[in-house]
Amino acid sequence: MKRLLGSEEAIEVFFFKLADVTFAAGQAQRPRNEATNFRAPKMTATTELNRQAVSVTLTYFLLYTCFLLAQSATSHLLKAEMKKKNQKFVRYYSTEPAMLGMDRAVGNMMEQMPLFLVLFWLCVVFAPAQGSTVILAGYVYIAFRALYPIIWKLQNFRSFVGLSILVSTVPNYLCLVYFVYVLLTMP
Repeated sequence: MKRLLGSEEAIEVFFFKLADVTFAAGQAQRPRNEATNFRAPKMTATTELNRQAVSVTLTYFLLYTCFLLAQSATSHLLKAEMKKKNQKFVRYYSTEPAMLGMDRAVGNMMEQMPLFLVLFWLCVVFAPAQGSTVILAGYVYIAFRALYPIIWKLQNFRSFVGLSILVSTVPNYLCLVYFVYVLLTMP
């Protein structure tokens, strides 16, 4: 990039121009950078809300990635364990409780992902006045979603976990209900 534009100053000018074009709509009073004579992007409450919402979304995807890695690790550990016992491990027909627990954690997260992300972002975009509580509800949702495989583990990966799994799922459903409430009551 430096070779293409010629100098570090040219690179800075390029990015300030890009920012000026990107953030130009409706922000004519932004302060100018003396060195480049370009306006810096204006930070607003909405910009901060969007930054926090992106943080919630990335945290959610990080948790999802952790679940996928744990699912894969469980599969490989069980395969190695079965190999020591001279038994065949078929990943997708496994009745091993540990595998079932991780499969349910990933499957449940995938089932709920569209509903959570759509409702969360609808609240961020259309109800910014409720922004701080929506962000908090997003993090609460993620925290209780993270409990799902832990509860399976605490139940020794039994195929029937029973009511204890409600410790994870009910707060998640309440967060989703809250998002719907925010959307239905917005001005």
